[in-house]
Amino acid sequence: MQKNKKNKYFRIIFSIVICVFIFTIILPLSYAQNRETKKKKVEKTNELIENKYNLAQEYCKNGEIKKGVEILKEVIKNYPSNQTGYAYYLLGHCFWSQHYYSKSIEYFKRFISSNPDHKKIPLIYDFIAGGYEGLLNTKEARSWYKKLLKEYPSHKLANIAQDQLKGLESYVGMLRKLTNSYLNSAKEAYNNKEYKLSIKRAQLIHSFVAVDSTGGIKAQYLIGQNYEKLDKVERAVLEYKKVLEFGPQSKLAKKANERIKALQNKSKK
Repeated sequence: MQKNKKNKYFRIIFSIVICVFIFTIILPLSYAQNRETKKKKVEKTNELIENKYNLAQEYCKNGEIKKGVEILKEVIKNYPSNQTGYAYYLLGHCFWSQHYYSKSIEYFKRFISSNPDHKKIPLIYDFIAGGYEGLLNTKEARSWYKKLLKEYPSHKLANIAQDQLKGLESYVGMLRKLTNSYLNSAKEAYNNKEYKLSIKRAQLIHSFVAVDSTGGIKAQYLIGQNYEKLDKVERAVLEYKKVLEFGPQSKLAKKANERIKALQNKSKK
């Protein structure tokens, strides 16, 4: 009887020792190992994402926008959202470099939503305001410059924003006049059958206003017309497709689509 009691106490003490061992040694060790594994996994993911960012930036820098954009969209789709916010900034910058301002603004705004406290926010406000200038939208440009001044009054870009606000109306007005002047000049060359000259003049418009602004889309459609007159069918189709890309809701999108179909049917004959 006494022996059974001793065995019972021994089992209780042994159970307590085992529990203490598990809770003080095994579980913390297991937790530490899991934490280290997760840390390494995150570090590896961050390294992969960083490599993709670098590759995308290289493509965009070399003008291979489509490849760069595909990589960045793949990152957003396949990796955790808390690790991919910067992709929105790079997408915005990539489209900005091609004067595709409406798309650029769209991705910059997504970056702001996912990274409201990021150090690049003042710069992005400036990019967005400048994008609206390129789209000849003074109301939105003014709104974003004022937002920059209000939220970051001590930032070095605040002084630039202040100067931009002072000359905003006259600057955008000048861009409008310049766009119309070059557009009329390009149309005149087209009517005179100087198609290569017309292309050069139309392309110049994209150097100072957004490719997806009204003037930019008109210039793009005219470029397609010129290549069609030069009997460069594939290039004409490519240029007309840009009209659909830059201004899918524009009045010229329907015409561009009609020309694409007509040229493609012509090629089949």
